[in-house]
This record gives sequence, structure tokens and C-alpha cells, in this order.
Amino acid sequence: MNRDRLWTWQSRYAPYLFVSPFVILFFAFMLYPLGWSILLSFYQTASARGQQRFVGLDNYRFLLGDWLFWGAPFSSYAAALRIDLIEGKASIFGVEPPVYYFEQLAAIWAGALPAMAALILLRARTSALWIVVALVIIASHTAIPHKEYRFVFPAFACLALVAAMGSADLIERMRPPGLAAHPGL
Repeated sequence: MNRDRLWTWQSRYAPYLFVSPFVILFFAFMLYPLGWSILLSFYQTASARGQQRFVGLDNYRFLLGDWLFWGAPFSSYAAALRIDLIEGKASIFGVEPPVYYFEQLAAIWAGALPAMAALILLRARTSALWIVVALVIIASHTAIPHKEYRFVFPAFACLALVAAMGSADLIERMRPPGLAAHPGL
């Protein structure tokens, strides 16, 4: 009877014991600091000595109207567009022909390119959005004279993802009928 009790206790409480370190650390290093930061956001520190005054939602009202908070990311993006497209400085450095990205694709993925192309075509109908995203990225960067492979790396990652899903579809099609996908389950 004692062994059955131990097994019952273990089967009931062991999962909680295994998860408890994560829960404790998550609370200590994520939830508690997040909650404390939210609480502090309702106060204004008046001096270096740390005197605080409750201001309620005033800090959030200030944040919504603050140009430095909202303007900085957009101003750098606008400056990049101005420098590259309007002033044309991107066409001075690293000018390559429009087919540069396709040459890079063929050179870097040379051995795997035929298999990848076949797997992408196999999955093309069900993963059209991934393919369209990749083509839009490549097409938009092809129009800019300054080209680097890293600019279109997300496009090639999208195509590799579609090829991976195509390989999963191919494996599924090749499985003999009646064979379970997960024989242990």
C-alpha cells in the first residue's frame, strides 16, 4: 500500500515539481520586474534622492504626444529613403546589375537549387504567400542599384521554408498507406 501511495503522489505532483523552477524564475525575472515597471510608470521621480510623486496616466499622455518617442524610428527610415532613393547615394556604392541576386542565388545554393526549386513547386499552391513575399523582396531590391546578398536574405529564408514544407509533403506522399505518422503514439 505504501508503494501505491508513493506512486500516486509522484504521478500527481511530479509535473508541478518539474515545472516549478521555470515558474519561480519566470516570476522573479519577468513578471515581478514587469509589474514593478508598470507600477513605477504611474510615478514621477522629482530628484536624484528618488522622491516620487504619483502622476497617474500623465506619463502615458506625454508619451503619446512625444515626437522623440514616435519620430526617431520614422525619421531614420525617412532619412534612409531620402539618401538612397532621392539623393541617389546608394547608386555610388556596390552597383550591380539587376540579375545580381539571381546570380547569388545560383552560386550560393548551387548544389541544392534544383531540389529546392522542385520542392518549392510542389508546395507552391498552398504556400503562395511565402513565395509572393520572397519575390516582392527580391523585386523591390532589384530596382535599387546598390545590392548586397544580405538585403534579400529574408527572401531566400522564405523560399527555404517553402522547400522544407514541400519536403514534408513529399515524405507524407511517399509513406505507405496504413503506416502511422507517429508509430509510438
